[in-house]
Amino acid sequence: MKNVFHIIYDGVEALDFTGPHDVFAMANLVTKNSNGATEVPFSQHTIASSKKPIKTAGCITITPDYTFEDDIPEVDIIVIPGSPGIVDICVDDPMITWIRSHYTNENQIVSICLGAFPLVVALDKKLDGHALTTHHAFIKKLEERLLALEIKASIARGARYVSNDKVLCSGGVSAGIDAAFYFLSQTEGNELARRTADVMEYNRTINWVQEG
Repeated sequence: MKNVFHIIYDGVEALDFTGPHDVFAMANLVTKNSNGATEVPFSQHTIASSKKPIKTAGCITITPDYTFEDDIPEVDIIVIPGSPGIVDICVDDPMITWIRSHYTNENQIVSICLGAFPLVVALDKKLDGHALTTHHAFIKKLEERLLALEIKASIARGARYVSNDKVLCSGGVSAGIDAAFYFLSQTEGNELARRTADVMEYNRTINWVQEG
């Protein structure tokens, strides 16, 4: 079972993390219902700078499961959702410190929408040679950030999502759902991804081509 940690904070775009969260949660349910399995693919957690409830951009209040200072289960997947408020995130932000201390070449990191900005600050030169993406309205800003940090990464303009082995980036907001389905198909098999999409009545989109 993979431990998924969704980073949350005040002003976060709710669908950026609830979209992927629901894909993984539904995959767990489909797994249980299809074969009576006691072991499911994912165990999901929220993590923030404190235990104080956060309020999303749409004013949904959520209480984090963990703080960046807590002892936590082994981290297998880090999900970084976006918000305009983190576009200019600094290297000494507690979120960046936590990502740097928990991301390795052995686990997975996923940025959704403007979550690409903490991603590049945290991973820095580890992203050399990678292709990245973000919300289409912030592509130029991401290019400027890469240039300022001297990161030799490219921008996949117009991509719904882009994968570089252990680094997965999605475009804006709803694109995180398709990125989560891509990850699900790669790690748990396309059949589970297909059945999960069917239960969710969701038409998967693969880089703007609707899946048949």
